[in-house]
This record gives sequence, C-alpha cells and structure tokens, in this order.
Amino acid sequence: MNTSKHLSISFVFLAAASLLLGGCGDKKETPKKGPAPKSAPPASAPPASAPSGGTTAMPKISDADMKTAKEYFGTYCSTCHGKEGMGDGPAGKALNPKPRNFHDAEWRKKATWERVHTVIKKGGAAAGLSPLMAPAPMYQDNPGVINALTKICLDFAK
Repeated sequence: MNTSKHLSISFVFLAAASLLLGGCGDKKETPKKGPAPKSAPPASAPPASAPSGGTTAMPKISDADMKTAKEYFGTYCSTCHGKEGMGDGPAGKALNPKPRNFHDAEWRKKATWERVHTVIKKGGAAAGLSPLMAPAPMYQDNPGVINALTKICLDFAK
C-alpha cells in the first residue's frame, strides 16, 4: 500500500474515532444567550406584602379548591402532621425531625404565607427543612389547591 493511501485511511479512522469519543464526555449543553423570558406571577399567587404570622392578605380560594385541599390533607398530610395539625400523625412518630406542629406558638410567630406555600409546593428541602417533607406533586398545576393547603396549615392555630 502506498504511503498517501495509508495516511488517508489513518486520517479517516482518526477523525471517526475523535467524533465518536467526543460525544462521550459529561458535557452539559450551554444555554442559549438572549433576553430572559418575562414571566407573570400566577393569578392566584399571594401578594408580596402578605403579612408574616397572619392570613389576612391571602388570595381568594374557591370552595372546590378548599374541598380538594381538605381531602388531600386528610389523606396525605395528616399521616405525618396529624388530623388536627399537631405533628402527631401515625407515620410522623417514626420521623426525625418530627413533623411540624401547626399549633406551636413559636412557629406561628414566624410562619409566613410565602414560606408555608413554598414548603407545600416544592417540599421541605426547598425551604431548608427536612427533605422528608415531599411536595404536593399532583397539584403543581393547580395553584388554588396549593393556596388552600397553605391556608389550612396557617389556620390550625387560630
């Protein structure tokens, strides 16, 4: 085989190997640059000035969303937080840290709509709390139910 043919074949194999191996790295796609999309807050999101420790500036919650939220709390949340929000649910007894007691006076002084809403929507880890507190996944696209769950938690100690 002549030298130029041998070099051509070697070059083709080297190029093919480079292309194949180049796709095996842990490369992350870089986001395309451009203006950031503007997003409007959800229509049922609480106002930014919602007071801490209170529930006076909450968004309007429909009866249907409240009914769904009460059913959800009774089925899922109460297993850890208890039916009355005391943190004494049957599954909560085995957890460490213990589930939130929504009647705790110290917690009530610091509880804000935004924080409780975040914990319910995104889970405990999103607010620096226990990752054992899972988000409410089936209602991510229904902010009315998330708002109603937030109200339920904040209303326990009234």
